[in-house]
Amino acid sequence: MKGLQLPLLITLLVGFFDNFYCVEVLSADNDICRLFKDGVKLRKPGYCNIGIICQNFKSVDNVPCQGSTYTYYDRNTMGCAKSTSDDYCSAPCVTKSNGYIQDPKNCKGWYNCNGKTAISSGYCSGDLLFNSTTIMCDYPENSSCRATFTLCDVVPDSTPFLSEGNCNEYYECVKSKSKSVLQTKTCDSDKYFDVNTGTCMAKSHVNCSKHPYPNEVCGNTKLAIRNRFVSDDATCRGYFYCKDLGVGTPDPSPSWGQCPTTTFFDSTQEGCVSRTSVRCGEDRCDGRDDGYELSSTPGCQYYLSCKSSRTVEEKYCGDNMWFDAATEKCTSTKKSYTACV
Repeated sequence: MKGLQLPLLITLLVGFFDNFYCVEVLSADNDICRLFKDGVKLRKPGYCNIGIICQNFKSVDNVPCQGSTYTYYDRNTMGCAKSTSDDYCSAPCVTKSNGYIQDPKNCKGWYNCNGKTAISSGYCSGDLLFNSTTIMCDYPENSSCRATFTLCDVVPDSTPFLSEGNCNEYYECVKSKSKSVLQTKTCDSDKYFDVNTGTCMAKSHVNCSKHPYPNEVCGNTKLAIRNRFVSDDATCRGYFYCKDLGVGTPDPSPSWGQCPTTTFFDSTQEGCVSRTSVRCGEDRCDGRDDGYELSSTPGCQYYLSCKSSRTVEEKYCGDNMWFDAATEKCTSTKKSYTACV
């Protein structure tokens, strides 16, 4: 059998949790570095002798551990080591093992066992996978292997990374007894986790694809909100639709949507209306690539300078001047909008 330095193929998320361990399937569909800021170093999923570094949300092989002495990559020291205490890198050989067996962490991998002793190990070449039935390298369609790993098998402890299920949360692996376990961390209520910096930032500065549900977004068992649209409480254009599941049964997973860029969501009318008709406490540059937007500051004399759907700064038209939302200019003609009264 021939070993192979497989191009990095990893992950995500099959989407289930097991005792706070986030389990992913080793695959070519997604790259684990989508969850990390640039420069973060990880153990390469499926391998115990290779370290990777995240660059532009892509994995790049960084530390190959070779030779007969320093053969393991240590995810916490981020260097090569003589041994490892991680279960992830323990040989799968047991008392009854005899001959070649599948590597549980990589469908290309195999071990040659003599009881509990691993005589040798390696990887199938090319696109071949190890077939545990025929005991040989075989075409992928002939293999039923499904190799998995937990994020804490490869991520250094105390390294924050993205939660794809909630912009207000992020993950860290934390040492607990003999293992590292996945813990969910929460940003302050007015912040989201920013994967570019690995920190919590103001919501308006983070591109969020999964807004958290507001508290009792679809009501409660005493008064369920049914077949209604409600604000997402995170953006000026966003809303949730609560399905009608019956009396006393609030929708546990309402679907999220957005109004067109020329409108904001109005929770009273439960619809998309003129931006100037809605007093929104979130970033009013939502949906504006650039230009100027009416501020919600009372008096209608203030406006926002927008760039990439975010507020750059708030500006004042001046005494006896008002902002004209139609022309996006200040005018001496007094203006009054619901958004800024």
